[in-house]
Amino acid sequence: FLVVESAADPKTCKVHLSQLTHPTSVASQAHHGSSKKDVPRRRSCFDIVTPTEEATLSAAFLPDDNFHDLEYTSETSLNETLRCEDAIVSALVDAHSIDMSIHGDTTWKHQVVLGTLHSNVISGNDKSLKASLENALKLGRMSQIGDESKTNAGILDSSIMDARDESGKAAL
Repeated sequence: FLVVESAADPKTCKVHLSQLTHPTSVASQAHHGSSKKDVPRRRSCFDIVTPTEEATLSAAFLPDDNFHDLEYTSETSLNETLRCEDAIVSALVDAHSIDMSIHGDTTWKHQVVLGTLHSNVISGNDKSLKASLENALKLGRMSQIGDESKTNAGILDSSIMDARDESGKAAL
């Protein structure tokens, strides 16, 4: 059974996506001081941000918390994490869209769904944008370790830089 510790109106919430589903996502402020922020399991965590608290969740379940096998983690956890994040994003967007339907403009979504390159650009926080790009580059390097055929270890994947949102706009 599940126990509800707190509840919040979706109109007051935001979601901070995981590094597993969005390589430009950086651990939230609540975890920057944590000594465990570089633990591999942290990649599968996403946050629900409310006015009073920040709840960190993970949909990933691996036997013996085996998050050091990144191939297994990515393959198994990605689907579960995406499914949960999509459901939460859908609920939050539905709740916010009642008040935000402004002639098809969807840029407000980037203030509700955090952890994407678009959300960092919209926020205007250059420090956050830089950290986001550095994180994506670091994760790209980690996935290329041991693969000598990859010669672009210092170059960020263009699919991250050129990603477009629902309205067809690139972040940069």
